[in-house]
Amino acid sequence: MPDLHTVALSDLHLGREGSRIQRPEQLAPLMAGFDRILLLGDILDHWYLTHGQIEDLEGRVRETCRQAGARQVLWFRGNH
Repeated sequence: MPDLHTVALSDLHLGREGSRIQRPEQLAPLMAGFDRILLLGDILDHWYLTHGQIEDLEGRVRETCRQAGARQVLWFRGNH
């Protein structure tokens, strides 16, 4: 397998008021040009979200990764 250009993102806390990133689509510039995206914990802030909001945000994060051209997305849940 060829080398993959990888970016790792963590502690975004999407869904929490006051987070620097409020919408998954804001991540697109950070993901551009990478083949593999590692989502390393606390991507969503589950304490502040309903089940429906979690499903919506997860789908939007995955779609943003896809649109950025990522061939592989690894999502590690939990706190790091």
